[in-house]
Amino acid sequence: MQLSQGSKWIWAKSCPYEVNCYCEFADKFIVERPDSTVQVRISADSQYALWINGRFADFGQYADFPEYKIFDTIDISHLVNVGDNEIRILAYYQGTSSSTYLHAAAGLLYDVICDDRALAVSNSYTLSRVASEYKNGPIEFVTWQLGYTFAYDATKRGKNKWQSSVAVSNNVKVFPRPIAKPEVKNRVPATIIAQGFFMHHPAYKDNTPALAMQKAFLSSGRIWDLNKKSGCEPFKLSARNPLVCKVDPTSPAHLGENGVYLIIDLG
Repeated sequence: MQLSQGSKWIWAKSCPYEVNCYCEFADKFIVERPDSTVQVRISADSQYALWINGRFADFGQYADFPEYKIFDTIDISHLVNVGDNEIRILAYYQGTSSSTYLHAAAGLLYDVICDDRALAVSNSYTLSRVASEYKNGPIEFVTWQLGYTFAYDATKRGKNKWQSSVAVSNNVKVFPRPIAKPEVKNRVPATIIAQGFFMHHPAYKDNTPALAMQKAFLSSGRIWDLNKKSGCEPFKLSARNPLVCKVDPTSPAHLGENGVYLIIDLG
């Protein structure tokens, strides 16, 4: 099947990256009645995360194939307002095959529906931009099974300008998710059980991050001591409150260290 008439596979016109790319998409729609059932149907190559009116809604593309694309149907009725609403999507394109992903073209497909009527569809009028806070393009693999790692800098968010999207050629049919989608529930308590600094083992520093960290030398130390202005634990990360590590790597206390680590117990 296909989504609503007029919905097209799109991608960010300004994206120059062929692998490991994060792009943002923005659209608006109007809800007329307070008791409306409103849903988003969405598919991506390779992953997506969805926000409605600034509130997180859902994420997670089903692991499918280029010739057999799956879409999710997400109820957003509890997140919409009568009148104007905004949909934001962060889409990720892996672009390199791994054991959990098969290479295909980058793309995002969605519609917003209410009582089988389309309120918004993905097309060239959808605004998009490359997500500047992520490192895009070639980067290390976590492992060859899991694909790329990621690097994120909250201070660089929103640096790129919004532009109209570009339609991409993809005539494949899409199918509803064949099994129930995992539910996103409340956050679980998290406890830091170890923290400090690490130094790569010379024999493994050029391997995947997963192997390099397995072999790294770890020392103990409190992360919030790296920046005295950060205040006491627990430290809350945000775009306006990044954790800045002000450490001189040439000082005797940190000579040769490569970074910091946290080991967190999620219960």
